Amino acid sequence: MKISNNSVVDSNDLAQRGESLIRKSTNRYLTTVKIAFRAKQRRFDDFDGLLEESTI
Repeated sequence: MKISNNSVVDSNDLAQRGESLIRKSTNRYLTTVKIAFRAKQRRFDDFDGLLEESTI
C-alpha cells in the first residue's frame, strides 16, 4: 500500500497490518511501541503540514 500525503487511509487496513506485524514479531512489546510511535509521529507530521498550508 502506497500512501501519499493527499490520500485517504483506511483505518481497518492499518489495524490489520499492525496486528499482522505484532503477531509475526519476536518482541511484541517493542513492535507495539514502534507502531504507536510511528502513528503518533505521522499524526503530528500531518498536523504540521496543515499549519504550513494554512499560512500560504
